[in-house]
Amino acid sequence: MTIRDSSAFTSPLRYLIETDLGHIIESPFGKIIVPQVVFDELQRPKTPQKV
Repeated sequence: MTIRDSSAFTSPLRYLIETDLGHIIESPFGKIIVPQVVFDELQRPKTPQKV
């Protein structure tokens, strides 16, 4: 997997947050760590404010 490929993994995280289900990940793990490229993609202007 390349760094570019990892950005494709934002969809599951993004949709969990958009549908108010982000707590599903937070509860068992307490903390979520994502690669910088994923974080950067989630910060893009086209990303919904909620995310």
